[in-house]
Amino acid sequence: MVDLGFDNPQDPVGADSFGFDAPDEELFSRTYLRLMEFRPTPDSWQYALETVPGTVEVVMLDLPELMVTFNDEEVARRGHDRLRAAGLRNLARERPESQVIDGVYVLTGSDYTASTALVLPEMIANISGETEFPNGVLVSMPERQILTYHLPRDESLHVALQTMINVTLDEFDEGHKPISRHIYWWYQGEFTKVTSFAEDKTVNVHVDGPFGDVVERVLDIPVGQG
Repeated sequence: MVDLGFDNPQDPVGADSFGFDAPDEELFSRTYLRLMEFRPTPDSWQYALETVPGTVEVVMLDLPELMVTFNDEEVARRGHDRLRAAGLRNLARERPESQVIDGVYVLTGSDYTASTALVLPEMIANISGETEFPNGVLVSMPERQILTYHLPRDESLHVALQTMINVTLDEFDEGHKPISRHIYWWYQGEFTKVTSFAEDKTVNVHVDGPFGDVVERVLDIPVGQG
């Protein structure tokens, strides 16, 4: 499958190319959102959103033999809100495979698997039946075809977080289309980056603010003292 996206920033796709003139129903059925590693967006993709810190969200047209990024002209023509709603609906229909490692769900599948972070509650409900997230969700999207998540509940958070960091860094470094090497905390629709990297590449986990409150609650220890 040919992928015309940020890999070809100097070659934006024209409005008459690759099926953009299809009727709304057909076009929306093939519309997806995709998370990409953050880079300055080309002039033709000024609509792109930074929904997840350090990444960029674009609208894709998924055709049988290629995937094409919508440009500003096509987004304006169909309406960003309508395209985004269609993209979210189609992401929610993704059915990746999953395995559990140390309490961490590792999802693998299509080029949109990582982007299912944008429909995280629906995806988790599909995978494990969970529908309540009082402590939020730890999530990472290291590479297009991989998403990891963990539901903080108890002392298993320690091991799960380390496993997420290891899997995320490995897949980010080795992945064909890396997105982010960070771990995020999702809560009520908002993503907060909870990792940073020192000059020696040491991973720092920031346990403060609302996420710090969750860690203190589930581990039953004062933050900074365990």
